[in-house]
Amino acid sequence: METYKRLTLDLDGFPVEVEGHQSGSAYNGYYGATVLHPLVAVVGETGDMLGLMLRRGNAHAAQDFVPFVMNLVERLVGPVCESVLVRIDAGMVSDQSLSTLEGAGISYVARVRNNSWLDAQAADYVRSPVGRRPAQPREWVHELELQPKAWSKARRMLLTVQEREGDLYLHHFWLVTNLRPGQREADEMLASYRRRGSAEGYIGEFCDVLSPRLSSSTRGQYSHRPFTNFIGPIRAEDWPDFAANEVTLLLHALAYNAMHALRVLMPLQSTDEAWSLRRLRERVLCVAGRVLLHGRRVTLVITESAAHHWRALWRRLPHLDAPALAR
Repeated sequence: METYKRLTLDLDGFPVEVEGHQSGSAYNGYYGATVLHPLVAVVGETGDMLGLMLRRGNAHAAQDFVPFVMNLVERLVGPVCESVLVRIDAGMVSDQSLSTLEGAGISYVARVRNNSWLDAQAADYVRSPVGRRPAQPREWVHELELQPKAWSKARRMLLTVQEREGDLYLHHFWLVTNLRPGQREADEMLASYRRRGSAEGYIGEFCDVLSPRLSSSTRGQYSHRPFTNFIGPIRAEDWPDFAANEVTLLLHALAYNAMHALRVLMPLQSTDEAWSLRRLRERVLCVAGRVLLHGRRVTLVITESAAHHWRALWRRLPHLDAPALAR
């Protein structure tokens, strides 16, 4: 298998809406629905889904983030890549999580939510320049070494200030990273973080095309088991149906990876665009066919339109000896 110099891990959560009485499901105010709230890791360069953990519906975005990342990095560094860069959503940032990554020597770049203290630090940089705005909106990146009140030490922070069409005032947001200026310049860090959008697109495809649906109730001897014991409340993760739902979700992730690998191998469309998962499913996988039984052979006959795609795909299958490379 090909070894990469560096891979980027994008961490995010997403909702799986539920109906019924599933263990661990709860109303989540952010999504406005009763959900389970899995945590997922996607490789930024390839689009492969490397890890998935089922969590309770009311789990905070940062819950289980640190052990989840540490386990993935431990398995990746060496066999798959030389180093890992973790891109983190603002909801997962805390002094404890950043300190743990720093202690383990794991590089990260994360967005930090604006607050009154950070707004005060940005005040001198968010003043509009003198003169009329040009037709093309401008953007500025400033580097600062700051220590917010909740942090144990100062860290390298990047303030991005933007002009937005139709907005009277300048917009700004913060990034934090443990990479030094010599390792990665500010503009590179900003461009790298913006590529998180690709990972969010992959997760969106996973939810839209594979539409994970989980069991709606407990079963068997556990159906009427009280949710307490002599020590204290039983965690949702300890219930057998919660574990079964996590396995079901992991099977959906394996199906996504298989489909993603196939769509990467498919020739570009006439518009020079890569295949979407939905198009792959409808044009290549979900096709009518007839099974012909012979003495020592079984033949599957499919429509000519699908056969055309499968002939192109079959010639490229030997290239799957390495992780799928996204176009």
